Amino acid sequence: MALLKFTYTSEAVNTNMEFYALIPQKKHIRSQDSPELTLASFQETYPVTILLHDMHSSPGGLIRQTGLERLAYQSGQLILLPQGYLSYYTDYAARDDAPTPLNPATGTSGNFTEMCYGTYIVPELLDYAQAVLPVSSSPQDVCIDGIGMGGFGALKLGALHPDRVGCVFSIDGHVDLQWLMDHSPSQKEQFKAVFGSLRAKGSNDLAAVWSSSERLPALFQSWQENGPCAQMNRNFANAVNRNSIKHTDTNLQIRYCCFPDNIHAGWNHIDNALAQALGWTGRLNEKKER
Repeated sequence: MALLKFTYTSEAVNTNMEFYALIPQKKHIRSQDSPELTLASFQETYPVTILLHDMHSSPGGLIRQTGLERLAYQSGQLILLPQGYLSYYTDYAARDDAPTPLNPATGTSGNFTEMCYGTYIVPELLDYAQAVLPVSSSPQDVCIDGIGMGGFGALKLGALHPDRVGCVFSIDGHVDLQWLMDHSPSQKEQFKAVFGSLRAKGSNDLAAVWSSSERLPALFQSWQENGPCAQMNRNFANAVNRNSIKHTDTNLQIRYCCFPDNIHAGWNHIDNALAQALGWTGRLNEKKER
């Protein structure tokens, strides 16, 4: 397993950004018949999963606290872990009105691009990874996954870019932004900066977006049975399920998984949910290849 850390200048965020890449590898081979070390490490391309962290985590934290390296090896997927801070993986609505500085990525000024964290993930990071890493260019091989805040980002970006993203999964996702805006007073300043108001509308109203008849990626959604995000996830699942029955021509593939709280808690729950989702993603890829 290769674990690489990248630092590059993001045009969308207008600063240096870091992300990790987990690349599955075959083991190096040395045998009696072939005493030289054979490096059969990298496939030509891999399906890619972009994993978006929660508000209280980070890319490095996910690698340290979960079995992601083992899961990447078992599923045969290349996993990207970008930094999202507290952005909800959204282009900030409130931006500095000071004169625009020189953009180090483009070498020009005057076109403000700073703090566009949604655009940073898709298309920028996906384009960059497909250019420099053994990442498949097929949209059907691209999955965006997220935990908590990252689940919101995954669902939003997947719906915005069905031409680039084949599947999405959300673990304890913040799938009802309006509920959070109404019940999280400590986050109001953050929400106003990111979304411009305390109203979840347009692409930020995930239930409405995923209940539409538009073409959407395949969806895997999981949550803890009595966790803090359980009710909003149940409501979201019911809304999307009603849509899939009503609009049979959308071909929306859905799987739900509700984990009992007393069996998997904390990082054990996240680890188990990641294993379930990556296994599901791998089976989707196998079906496409047949």
